[in-house]
Amino acid sequence: MWKRINVLGYRKPLAWASALALVIAIVNPLMAYAIIGGQIDPNTAESSWAGVGSLNVNGGTYTAAAIGPRFILTAAHVVYGASAQDVSFNLNVGGDITQSITASAIHVFPDYQGFTPSADGLVHNDLAIIELSSALPANVPIYSLSTTVPTNATTISMVGYGMGGDGINGNSISGSPSVKRVGANQMDQLFVGANGTADMYAFDFDGPTLSTNILGSGAIANEAQFGPGDSGSPSFVQVNGVWQILGVNTFVAATGAGGAFTFGGLGGGTLVSAYSGWIQGIVAAPVPEPASIGMLLAGGLLLPWMTRRRRVNLLDYMHCRSGESRENYLV
Repeated sequence: MWKRINVLGYRKPLAWASALALVIAIVNPLMAYAIIGGQIDPNTAESSWAGVGSLNVNGGTYTAAAIGPRFILTAAHVVYGASAQDVSFNLNVGGDITQSITASAIHVFPDYQGFTPSADGLVHNDLAIIELSSALPANVPIYSLSTTVPTNATTISMVGYGMGGDGINGNSISGSPSVKRVGANQMDQLFVGANGTADMYAFDFDGPTLSTNILGSGAIANEAQFGPGDSGSPSFVQVNGVWQILGVNTFVAATGAGGAFTFGGLGGGTLVSAYSGWIQGIVAAPVPEPASIGMLLAGGLLLPWMTRRRRVNLLDYMHCRSGESRENYLV
Protein backbone atom coordinates (compact mmCIF):
# COMPACT_ATOMS: atom_id res chain seq x y z
CA MET A 1 0.00 0.00 0.00
CA TRP A 2 1.47 3.36 -1.03
CA LYS A 3 1.32 6.11 1.56
CA ARG A 4 1.17 9.88 1.15
CA ILE A 5 3.13 12.49 3.06
CA ASN A 6 1.70 15.99 3.32
CA VAL A 7 4.27 18.72 2.85
CA LEU A 8 3.88 22.36 3.90
CA GLY A 9 1.31 21.42 6.49
CA TYR A 10 -1.33 21.01 3.79
CA ARG A 11 -4.49 20.44 5.77
CA LYS A 12 -6.09 17.68 3.69
CA PRO A 13 -4.41 14.67 2.10
CA LEU A 14 -4.34 14.75 -1.69
CA ALA A 15 -7.11 12.38 -2.85
CA TRP A 16 -6.12 11.59 -6.41
CA ALA A 17 -9.31 10.06 -7.70
CA SER A 18 -12.08 11.86 -5.81
CA ALA A 19 -11.36 15.07 -3.88
CA LEU A 20 -9.55 16.68 -6.83
CA ALA A 21 -11.12 14.53 -9.54
CA LEU A 22 -7.55 13.90 -10.67
CA VAL A 23 -6.03 11.39 -13.02
CA ILE A 24 -2.29 11.07 -13.32
CA ALA A 25 -1.21 11.19 -16.95
CA ILE A 26 2.00 9.31 -17.64
CA VAL A 27 4.11 10.98 -20.28
CA ASN A 28 3.64 9.70 -23.82
CA PRO A 29 6.79 7.73 -24.76
CA LEU A 30 6.38 8.88 -28.37
CA MET A 31 5.84 12.54 -27.53
CA ALA A 32 7.50 13.64 -24.24
CA TYR A 33 7.03 16.82 -22.22
CA ALA A 34 8.95 20.13 -21.59
CA ILE A 35 9.07 23.39 -19.58
CA ILE A 36 6.07 25.75 -19.84
CA GLY A 37 6.38 29.17 -18.30
CA GLY A 38 10.17 29.06 -17.97
CA GLN A 39 13.00 30.85 -19.76
CA ILE A 40 15.40 29.77 -22.52
CA ASP A 41 18.90 29.00 -21.26
CA PRO A 42 21.75 30.06 -23.59
CA ASN A 43 23.89 27.25 -24.96
CA THR A 44 27.11 28.49 -23.40
CA ALA A 45 29.86 26.40 -21.90
CA GLU A 46 29.54 28.46 -18.72
CA SER A 47 25.86 27.60 -18.17
CA SER A 48 25.09 25.69 -14.99
CA TRP A 49 22.83 23.50 -17.16
CA ALA A 50 25.39 22.58 -19.84
CA GLY A 51 25.31 18.99 -18.54
CA VAL A 52 21.60 18.68 -19.39
CA GLY A 53 21.20 17.46 -22.96
CA SER A 54 18.45 16.49 -25.32
CA LEU A 55 17.90 12.77 -25.72
CA ASN A 56 16.99 11.32 -29.10
CA VAL A 57 15.08 8.04 -28.81
CA ASN A 58 13.79 6.59 -32.08
CA GLY A 59 13.50 10.12 -33.49
CA GLY A 60 11.69 11.61 -30.47
CA THR A 61 13.16 14.34 -28.26
CA TYR A 62 13.46 13.86 -24.50
CA THR A 63 15.84 15.05 -21.78
CA ALA A 64 18.67 13.56 -19.71
CA ALA A 65 21.42 14.82 -17.41
CA ALA A 66 25.05 13.79 -16.92
CA ILE A 67 25.79 11.88 -13.69
CA GLY A 68 29.12 10.36 -14.71
CA PRO A 69 31.73 10.69 -17.48
CA ARG A 70 29.83 8.03 -19.47
CA PHE A 71 26.42 7.97 -17.77
CA ILE A 72 23.25 10.04 -18.04
CA LEU A 73 20.02 9.85 -16.03
CA THR A 74 16.49 9.93 -17.46
CA ALA A 75 13.03 8.39 -17.02
CA ALA A 76 12.52 4.67 -17.63
CA HIS A 77 9.47 5.17 -19.84
CA VAL A 78 11.60 7.23 -22.23
CA VAL A 79 13.86 4.29 -23.16
CA TYR A 80 11.66 1.33 -22.19
CA GLY A 81 11.80 -1.09 -25.11
CA ALA A 82 14.36 0.94 -27.08
CA SER A 83 17.64 -0.43 -28.43
CA ALA A 84 20.85 1.36 -27.45
CA GLN A 85 21.68 1.95 -31.11
CA ASP A 86 18.51 4.06 -31.44
CA VAL A 87 19.42 6.37 -28.53
CA SER A 88 21.79 9.35 -28.60
CA PHE A 89 22.61 12.19 -26.20
CA ASN A 90 22.94 15.68 -27.70
CA LEU A 91 25.09 18.34 -26.04
CA ASN A 92 24.67 22.08 -26.49
CA VAL A 93 27.87 23.31 -24.88
CA GLY A 94 29.13 26.50 -26.51
CA GLY A 95 26.72 26.17 -29.45
CA ASP A 96 23.84 24.18 -30.89
CA ILE A 97 24.28 20.36 -30.94
CA THR A 98 28.02 20.57 -30.37
CA GLN A 99 28.25 16.81 -29.91
CA SER A 100 26.00 13.77 -30.21
CA ILE A 101 27.00 10.56 -28.43
CA THR A 102 25.25 7.25 -29.04
CA ALA A 103 24.30 4.91 -26.21
CA SER A 104 26.08 1.62 -25.59
CA ALA A 105 23.74 0.24 -22.91
CA ILE A 106 20.42 1.03 -21.22
CA HIS A 107 19.81 0.26 -17.54
CA VAL A 108 16.13 0.43 -16.55
CA PHE A 109 15.38 0.16 -12.84
CA PRO A 110 14.59 -3.56 -12.30
CA ASP A 111 11.21 -2.99 -10.62
CA TYR A 112 9.86 -0.70 -13.33
CA GLN A 113 6.76 -2.36 -14.79
CA GLY A 114 5.96 -0.09 -17.71
CA PHE A 115 2.69 1.83 -17.66
CA THR A 116 1.19 -0.31 -14.93
CA PRO A 117 0.08 1.94 -12.05
CA SER A 118 0.15 0.93 -8.41
CA ALA A 119 -2.83 1.26 -6.07
CA ASP A 120 -2.33 5.03 -5.75
CA GLY A 121 -2.56 5.51 -9.52
CA LEU A 122 1.11 6.43 -9.84
CA VAL A 123 3.83 4.69 -11.82
CA HIS A 124 6.72 4.26 -9.39
CA ASN A 125 10.33 3.29 -10.21
CA ASP A 126 10.33 5.33 -13.44
CA LEU A 127 14.09 5.72 -13.67
CA ALA A 128 16.80 4.69 -16.14
CA ILE A 129 20.52 5.17 -16.67
CA ILE A 130 22.01 5.33 -20.15
CA GLU A 131 25.59 4.29 -20.64
CA LEU A 132 27.31 6.24 -23.44
CA SER A 133 29.62 4.82 -26.07
CA SER A 134 32.27 7.45 -25.32
CA ALA A 135 33.09 9.81 -22.48
CA LEU A 136 31.60 13.27 -22.22
CA PRO A 137 33.89 16.23 -22.97
CA ALA A 138 35.85 17.46 -19.97
CA ASN A 139 34.01 20.80 -19.86
CA VAL A 140 30.56 19.23 -19.45
CA PRO A 141 29.20 19.48 -15.87
CA ILE A 142 28.58 16.16 -14.12
CA TYR A 143 25.89 16.43 -11.46
CA SER A 144 25.85 14.73 -8.10
CA LEU A 145 22.66 13.38 -6.56
CA SER A 146 20.81 14.92 -3.65
CA THR A 147 20.48 12.23 -1.01
CA THR A 148 18.12 14.17 1.23
CA VAL A 149 14.33 14.01 1.11
CA PRO A 150 12.83 17.45 0.36
CA THR A 151 10.83 19.22 3.04
CA ASN A 152 8.66 22.33 3.47
CA ALA A 153 8.37 23.99 0.08
CA THR A 154 11.73 22.91 -1.30
CA THR A 155 12.30 25.01 -4.43
CA ILE A 156 13.38 23.05 -7.51
CA SER A 157 14.85 24.22 -10.80
CA MET A 158 13.66 22.20 -13.79
CA VAL A 159 15.64 22.03 -17.03
CA GLY A 160 14.21 20.43 -20.16
CA TYR A 161 13.90 20.38 -23.95
CA GLY A 162 10.81 20.62 -26.08
CA MET A 163 7.76 22.86 -26.28
CA GLY A 164 7.38 26.07 -24.32
CA GLY A 165 4.40 28.25 -23.58
CA ASP A 166 2.59 29.91 -20.71
CA GLY A 167 0.10 29.05 -18.01
CA ILE A 168 -2.88 30.39 -19.96
CA ASN A 169 -2.29 28.87 -23.40
CA GLY A 170 -0.30 25.81 -22.32
CA ASN A 171 2.22 24.27 -24.72
CA SER A 172 2.19 26.67 -27.67
CA ILE A 173 5.85 27.12 -28.71
CA SER A 174 7.59 24.45 -30.78
CA GLY A 175 10.51 22.69 -29.14
CA SER A 176 13.96 21.83 -30.42
CA PRO A 177 16.76 19.47 -29.34
CA SER A 178 19.03 22.52 -29.20
CA VAL A 179 16.75 24.72 -27.05
CA LYS A 180 16.56 24.08 -23.32
CA ARG A 181 14.23 25.88 -20.98
CA VAL A 182 14.58 26.48 -17.25
CA GLY A 183 11.76 27.00 -14.77
CA ALA A 184 11.06 26.67 -11.06
CA ASN A 185 8.45 25.25 -8.74
CA GLN A 186 8.08 24.01 -5.16
CA MET A 187 7.58 20.52 -3.77
CA ASP A 188 4.02 20.21 -2.47
CA GLN A 189 3.43 16.49 -1.98
CA LEU A 190 5.59 13.41 -1.40
CA PHE A 191 4.66 9.76 -1.89
CA VAL A 192 6.14 6.80 -0.05
CA GLY A 193 6.91 3.60 -1.90
CA ALA A 194 6.54 -0.01 -0.85
CA ASN A 195 9.84 0.04 1.03
CA GLY A 196 8.70 2.91 3.27
CA THR A 197 10.89 5.52 1.58
CA ALA A 198 9.62 8.65 -0.15
CA ASP A 199 10.19 7.97 -3.85
CA MET A 200 7.91 10.39 -5.76
CA TYR A 201 6.86 14.03 -5.59
CA ALA A 202 4.18 16.32 -6.99
CA PHE A 203 3.67 20.08 -7.31
CA ASP A 204 1.06 22.39 -8.80
CA PHE A 205 1.37 25.08 -11.48
CA ASP A 206 0.16 28.14 -9.59
CA GLY A 207 -1.43 31.00 -11.48
CA PRO A 208 -2.31 34.55 -10.52
CA THR A 209 -5.58 33.51 -8.83
CA LEU A 210 -6.15 31.34 -5.77
CA SER A 211 -8.39 29.00 -7.78
CA THR A 212 -5.29 27.51 -9.45
CA ASN A 213 -3.42 27.03 -6.17
CA ILE A 214 -4.28 23.35 -5.66
CA LEU A 215 -1.38 22.63 -3.29
CA GLY A 216 1.23 24.57 -1.37
CA SER A 217 1.54 28.27 -0.68
CA GLY A 218 1.22 30.03 -4.03
CA ALA A 219 3.30 31.00 -7.05
CA ILE A 220 7.04 31.69 -6.98
CA ALA A 221 9.32 33.55 -9.41
CA ASN A 222 9.69 31.85 -12.81
CA GLU A 223 7.12 29.19 -11.85
CA ALA A 224 6.83 26.52 -14.52
CA GLN A 225 5.26 23.21 -15.55
CA PHE A 226 6.25 20.44 -17.94
CA GLY A 227 5.04 20.43 -21.52
CA PRO A 228 5.76 18.43 -24.75
CA GLY A 229 9.78 17.57 -24.84
CA ASP A 230 10.75 17.22 -21.18
CA SER A 231 10.31 13.58 -20.16
CA GLY A 232 13.28 12.50 -18.06
CA SER A 233 14.34 16.07 -17.31
CA PRO A 234 16.10 16.74 -13.99
CA SER A 235 14.81 18.77 -11.06
CA PHE A 236 17.70 20.44 -9.25
CA VAL A 237 18.27 21.84 -5.77
CA GLN A 238 21.22 23.96 -4.75
CA VAL A 239 23.26 22.60 -1.86
CA ASN A 240 26.11 24.79 -0.55
CA GLY A 241 26.25 26.56 -3.89
CA VAL A 242 26.33 23.33 -5.92
CA TRP A 243 23.45 22.15 -8.13
CA GLN A 244 22.40 18.58 -7.37
CA ILE A 245 19.74 16.41 -9.00
CA LEU A 246 16.82 15.93 -6.63
CA GLY A 247 14.46 14.18 -9.01
CA VAL A 248 13.62 13.08 -12.54
CA ASN A 249 10.39 14.49 -13.96
CA THR A 250 7.97 11.83 -15.19
CA PHE A 251 4.29 12.84 -15.12
CA VAL A 252 1.69 15.58 -15.44
CA ALA A 253 -1.96 15.69 -14.43
CA ALA A 254 -5.06 17.74 -15.09
CA THR A 255 -7.27 18.91 -12.22
CA GLY A 256 -10.63 20.57 -11.84
CA ALA A 257 -8.74 23.90 -11.75
CA GLY A 258 -6.86 23.52 -15.03
CA GLY A 259 -5.46 21.34 -17.77
CA ALA A 260 -2.24 19.41 -17.38
CA PHE A 261 -0.21 22.16 -19.10
CA THR A 262 -1.99 25.29 -17.84
CA PHE A 263 -2.37 27.02 -14.47
CA GLY A 264 -3.91 24.57 -12.01
CA GLY A 265 -2.22 21.50 -13.51
CA LEU A 266 0.10 19.19 -11.58
CA GLY A 267 3.50 17.75 -12.34
CA GLY A 268 5.92 15.46 -10.57
CA GLY A 269 8.47 12.72 -10.79
CA THR A 270 10.88 10.31 -9.12
CA LEU A 271 13.10 11.19 -6.15
CA VAL A 272 16.66 9.99 -6.80
CA SER A 273 17.41 9.65 -3.07
CA ALA A 274 15.28 6.48 -2.99
CA TYR A 275 17.40 4.94 -5.77
CA SER A 276 20.88 6.24 -4.95
CA GLY A 277 22.27 2.77 -4.18
CA TRP A 278 21.17 1.37 -7.54
CA ILE A 279 22.44 4.43 -9.40
CA GLN A 280 25.85 4.40 -7.75
CA GLY A 281 26.16 0.66 -8.32
CA ILE A 282 25.89 1.18 -12.08
CA VAL A 283 27.89 4.38 -12.40
CA ALA A 284 30.74 3.06 -10.24
CA ALA A 285 30.95 -0.31 -12.03
CA PRO A 286 33.92 -0.81 -14.38
CA VAL A 287 33.06 -0.22 -18.04
CA PRO A 288 34.14 -3.22 -20.19
CA GLU A 289 36.40 -2.51 -23.13
CA PRO A 290 34.88 -3.21 -26.58
CA ALA A 291 36.97 -6.37 -26.96
CA SER A 292 35.71 -7.68 -23.61
CA ILE A 293 32.12 -7.03 -24.64
CA GLY A 294 32.68 -8.99 -27.83
CA MET A 295 34.04 -11.94 -25.84
CA LEU A 296 31.01 -11.88 -23.52
CA LEU A 297 28.60 -11.94 -26.44
CA ALA A 298 30.56 -14.68 -28.17
CA GLY A 299 30.35 -16.68 -24.95
CA GLY A 300 26.58 -16.56 -25.01
CA LEU A 301 25.80 -13.70 -22.57
CA LEU A 302 22.85 -11.84 -24.07
CA LEU A 303 21.87 -8.39 -22.87
CA PRO A 304 18.27 -8.30 -21.58
CA TRP A 305 16.87 -5.62 -23.91
CA MET A 306 13.13 -5.05 -23.92
CA THR A 307 11.82 -5.49 -27.45
CA ARG A 308 8.49 -3.70 -27.32
CA ARG A 309 6.64 -0.95 -25.51
CA ARG A 310 3.63 -1.90 -23.42
CA ARG A 311 0.21 -0.57 -24.27
CA VAL A 312 -1.99 -0.49 -21.24
CA ASN A 313 -5.11 1.20 -19.95
CA LEU A 314 -4.23 3.51 -17.03
CA LEU A 315 -7.08 3.05 -14.54
CA ASP A 316 -9.54 3.03 -17.49
CA TYR A 317 -8.96 6.77 -17.89
CA MET A 318 -6.12 7.15 -20.37
CA HIS A 319 -5.61 4.79 -23.31
CA CYS A 320 -2.09 4.27 -24.65
CA ARG A 321 -2.93 3.46 -28.25
CA SER A 322 -0.63 4.51 -31.07
CA GLY A 323 -1.58 7.91 -32.41
CA GLU A 324 -4.12 8.63 -29.67
CA SER A 325 -3.78 11.84 -27.69
CA ARG A 326 -2.59 11.46 -24.10
CA GLU A 327 -4.59 14.56 -23.12
CA ASN A 328 -7.77 12.50 -22.55
CA TYR A 329 -7.81 13.13 -18.82
CA LEU A 330 -10.85 12.76 -16.57
CA VAL A 331 -11.09 15.88 -14.41
